[in-house]
Amino acid sequence: MKFGSCLSMKQFWTMYPVFAEFAEIPACAVANMETEEYKSLKRLADSGRVDFYSVKNLIKEYRLTGREVNFTLLKEYIEKLFYRLAELKTKLIVFGSGKVKDVEEGFSREKAWEQLFEFGAMIADEAKKYGQKIAVEPLAYSETNILNTVEEGAYYVKNVDRANFKCMVDFYHFDCNKDNYADIEKYAKDIIHIHFASQSLRKLPVTTEDWQYIEKWMGILKKIGYDGAVAFEGGIDTSENLNNTLIRLRKIAEGDI
Repeated sequence: MKFGSCLSMKQFWTMYPVFAEFAEIPACAVANMETEEYKSLKRLADSGRVDFYSVKNLIKEYRLTGREVNFTLLKEYIEKLFYRLAELKTKLIVFGSGKVKDVEEGFSREKAWEQLFEFGAMIADEAKKYGQKIAVEPLAYSETNILNTVEEGAYYVKNVDRANFKCMVDFYHFDCNKDNYADIEKYAKDIIHIHFASQSLRKLPVTTEDWQYIEKWMGILKKIGYDGAVAFEGGIDTSENLNNTLIRLRKIAEGDI
């Protein structure tokens, strides 16, 4: 496994280069970034000083379900973004984006799924050009009303039917939804990325209970032979505490704790 952290652009520039093995920054920020800031990121990627292995927050500006979906605009956005991500050497793109895929009241849920299948195929095919993978992120019920569970993530993956289009687990959302641990084992072949945070406040783990919870899901990941990336996503007080968290997490993964 490799261990890193999800960061806003402000956090990235403040904390760089203290974020363990990789930084997961917002894709939508990269898409809309002014040329000079983007060139600064590219220089870091080219130098090998920062690994932009994954990105989050794929899209915020355009609807993905409902009556206002415009696949022409979506394709233009995705083409520009994925080209930039390829230049940053990004290998994995997280697709959560809860609000823009919310099913509007009175809109057909079946039609919404069909729109998501079309969008999924679009981003998978564009990502394939650059050797990138898509990781679908099931989100808490409080954040979206579609694609909330590991089982729904696997359903989405099956219907898009692309080799580079898989699923992930964010254990904060997983716990909020009281999702089914058995489904992690059931759909293990589809899981290629992980997010985590403490369950109470969505911050760095501090309490014994926080670490017991982490040891629980880490045990399941080891059981299924998971060997992908794990990223912290939540409130960060200091870079030192972030690094200490990721160091301890690696020790748990390697059986040193």
